[in-house]
Amino acid sequence: MKKIILVGLGLLVLDRLTKWFVFNKSILFKNFKLYFWTINSTLFYIIAGAILLLFIFLLIKSWSNNNFLLSAGLFLIITGGLSNLFDRIFFGYVIDWIQVFFLPLSIFNIADLMIFGGLLCLIFHLLKSR
Repeated sequence: MKKIILVGLGLLVLDRLTKWFVFNKSILFKNFKLYFWTINSTLFYIIAGAILLLFIFLLIKSWSNNNFLLSAGLFLIITGGLSNLFDRIFFGYVIDWIQVFFLPLSIFNIADLMIFGGLLCLIFHLLKSR
């Protein structure tokens, strides 16, 4: 489990450093949109905080069961979500900077990749447990 924590925290630091770099170079995309949400920002923060607390509870429970895929997935989702939530709280938008040339509407950041990777881990965990 220590490896999961080290990798997740390393990716979190990498995400924060890259966002700081692109923020200072003005090569970022300011993502003000709350996709899937048509609620005010205060309610969004309350819901996001509750979901993160639920994921933290599930992570602690998965650690006690030594479930690597579930723990890795939850930890990646939590750290990626915290980084993007940090942006929303302190800047009012998420700092996106990675754009894939063959997907013109795709602009994202490392935290988004962490969340996606965490979701893949959860899917593999579900498939494995069947």
